[in-house]
Amino acid sequence: CLRGRRVHGAKCLAVLAGSSMPGAASGVAVGAVVAPKRHLQTVIKALDERQWRKKRTKVHEYDCEHLAVAVAPEGARALDAFGSDAESLVPAPLAALLRDGAVRWATGHRHVSAAAAPSPAAAAAAAASPAPPPRFRYAELFAGVGGFRLALDGLGGRCVFASEIDPCAAATYERNFGDAPLGDITEVPDEDLPAHDLLTAGFPCQSFSRSGEQRGLGDARGDLFFEIVRVASRCRPAALLLENVPNLLRVDNGHALHIIVHALTRAGYHCRLQLANAAALVPQHRERLYLAAFRDAAAAAAFRWPSLPEARGAAHRALGSGTVGVGYHGTPPGTLPPQYRTLGELLEPLADEERSRYELSETQWRQVRSSLEWRTNPQWRLAQLGGAARTLRGSYRKSYSRFSEFVPPARVAEGV
Repeated sequence: CLRGRRVHGAKCLAVLAGSSMPGAASGVAVGAVVAPKRHLQTVIKALDERQWRKKRTKVHEYDCEHLAVAVAPEGARALDAFGSDAESLVPAPLAALLRDGAVRWATGHRHVSAAAAPSPAAAAAAAASPAPPPRFRYAELFAGVGGFRLALDGLGGRCVFASEIDPCAAATYERNFGDAPLGDITEVPDEDLPAHDLLTAGFPCQSFSRSGEQRGLGDARGDLFFEIVRVASRCRPAALLLENVPNLLRVDNGHALHIIVHALTRAGYHCRLQLANAAALVPQHRERLYLAAFRDAAAAAAFRWPSLPEARGAAHRALGSGTVGVGYHGTPPGTLPPQYRTLGELLEPLADEERSRYELSETQWRQVRSSLEWRTNPQWRLAQLGGAARTLRGSYRKSYSRFSEFVPPARVAEGV
């Protein structure tokens, strides 16, 4: 799956137009349209016409006479090529202003609206009891709610930089750790990236997932992988630990993964890949592709992935079950060690008034029963409380009619 493949049609154009090669070390295409205030609304309207404006990055001061409007990668690529055959892609009003010199394109411009900082409570706690020197320093991109940080802090690491664009995830991250992550990584200048030993990233998976359009690196979200290459090229950490969906092995017939590995190799890293299923450790079936990369060839050669199925089998043998690598189904509650608990043991009990907030309405229940999945196998939609959950999805709220997994009421779970 790592052998190169030809990418046809629009996908080929999208990949070639992106940051993929040879400018991967500079990250995705970024920049801003710099305009005086009198032309600002014309610029914004033109960018919005193509959905090129970064709406999460506020219009900001560029100098004492001009304002900067941040542009998304798709628009940045077109504006980088302005004056060539791609000029027709730029909206006419903006093209006219550029040709007249009334506004200009500042390629590579990045702007961070606010620096990340510890919350007052976290800062006070740190001042009261200074932390011991860390075993290693790490940075995390696309940090989510801090899954990598939870593990790495426990190993004696110290997070020196985190980035997460989703405001809800960032708020949860801050509540979990006391530090507010920076937002859009494409707006963080190279000079603001601190030195670190390990770089982690669960980079956006929508363009690689089987449930999406599978546009791979030709999608604006997939293209964000090259921000990892930019940070690694700038800071040169000793190792990288990346995570994505297993379909990354297959999307574009393996060509997307070939480009990813090639980009990391050109940045000076030796790559190792492994599929792993979280069900070996927690009651959720969640298979993911992990990529570990090392600057030192000897370290890469010596690296060994943990054998999770063996660890799970050892737990069963320790319990005297006599079965190695068996799933959770049929395992009596309370018989597994804490790290192998069943779904039913992990669910938080809800009072009646709380539970009513999460129950399906009659309309929702009708939609569930009319779905092909329900008519084919109703049991597939019910959570196995004595076993493991299926892969949890971020789209549960809007995809309840087809994919969400439901916890049956107590009387159903008990067979009443």
